[in-house]
Amino acid sequence: DATAGRVLVDLYLRLEQPQEAADALKRLRDTHGATPKVLYDLSTEISGRFGLSAPLLLVFVESAIETERESEARGAVSHYLASPEARTVDFAQLLTQLVRERPVLAPRLVRTLDGLGLAPEVRLTLALACLESDDCGAAVSTLERLVLERPELRDTALMALESFLERHPDSAAALILSAEILDTADRSIEAGQRLATALRTSPQDTDRICKVAERVLRRSPGRDELWREIVLALVDAQRYRHARELCYLAGQVLPPEKQGFVHLALGEMTLVAGQFQSAVNELEGALGCEDTPLERLVAALRKAVESDSRHGYA
Repeated sequence: DATAGRVLVDLYLRLEQPQEAADALKRLRDTHGATPKVLYDLSTEISGRFGLSAPLLLVFVESAIETERESEARGAVSHYLASPEARTVDFAQLLTQLVRERPVLAPRLVRTLDGLGLAPEVRLTLALACLESDDCGAAVSTLERLVLERPELRDTALMALESFLERHPDSAAALILSAEILDTADRSIEAGQRLATALRTSPQDTDRICKVAERVLRRSPGRDELWREIVLALVDAQRYRHARELCYLAGQVLPPEKQGFVHLALGEMTLVAGQFQSAVNELEGALGCEDTPLERLVAALRKAVESDSRHGYA
């Protein structure tokens, strides 16, 4: 009974029995016997008089978030974790249980508790719950830091990102982070494919994507298929300055027979600029190279002819 539960909490407070009061409040929360506002007020009163325990802190954090008091929740957790008497393992277990029971709270919990001294396993659970609730922004930044701190969590993070991308294939943040993780696992081609997809779906993030792409290319400079993925994606995204820079760099490290995509990219960009003869010359150069995407090359040649019928040589 909700009313009896609230009376019981009040009685324990009057008897100055804080542990019993906190336990009664936790039961009240578990049985949905009070609104978040009531739970917030009661947990505030108990903690103000007797301090925080792990179960009491959980009720306070949950109710504070639900009543739009995230800063108070963050302050309480920070204060509790800094206490020498803190039972951090108990609180971590309760927090993990809360996220599993109510995954919808995970994004707000991640943002509220970001940067506090929670165990990596707890932060991972929060981040994965965020991805399950389709909130990518909060999860990706947490996963990025976790993978740097704990490389052994890389595979778990990658599996979660793969699952998220199956539902949201155009998420640039998830694509970029998965590319970085794949690159550290020596899967550079897959990393390049992810970056190419990110460029086509989110061209406004080109600068950020290109920084990651440069790191990937430096690790595998001789992989012409990797260069091709990224350069042609830049052309598709109409980011011609970045594409020209990478074409120049590719020309420095790849043998001539592997530079078909360079000629193709330069030809397409020159074609857009209306320089038809120069474009046709570049496209002809692509024919003499290995692994040139011929369907794309033929489409560009047709466009040259359609744009100006004088270029019969095309």
